[in-house]
Amino acid sequence: MSKSKSERIREMLEEAAPACRAMCTVDPNATFFYDMMADGAWWSDETPKEFEAVSALRMVVRHRTCVICGIESPFGEAWDIAKKLFPEWVGFREERCRPSAEVVEQIKAMLVKGKREVEKMFRAADAYEKRASRRDE
Repeated sequence: MSKSKSERIREMLEEAAPACRAMCTVDPNATFFYDMMADGAWWSDETPKEFEAVSALRMVVRHRTCVICGIESPFGEAWDIAKKLFPEWVGFREERCRPSAEVVEQIKAMLVKGKREVEKMFRAADAYEKRASRRDE
């Protein structure tokens, strides 16, 4: 029998919990960045080193980004589960979770930059494909 969406979310976050529980201290020099895979913003001191933990947290980070930006999120359940599993994670600090015009502007700027980078990548891929197809002729 396959697991429900809720069960899969809980399982992923339970696996990420040890890494997140170890991240409870704010780094005053933490940097802020945008993760296109999460469609959300992170601070460097809340980002686990383990790939699986990062993957699981993307839902949580997306939800927080939606809250900050004042938009609806489909990941409220992941947020609630994560808050229960690792409530002291630095990413749950109040100052990182409340709506903020300053953070929204930073996110918008990062989105514009990210969009330009993706477009540049697609142009490069198209150019490569054209060169490759000319060689095949």
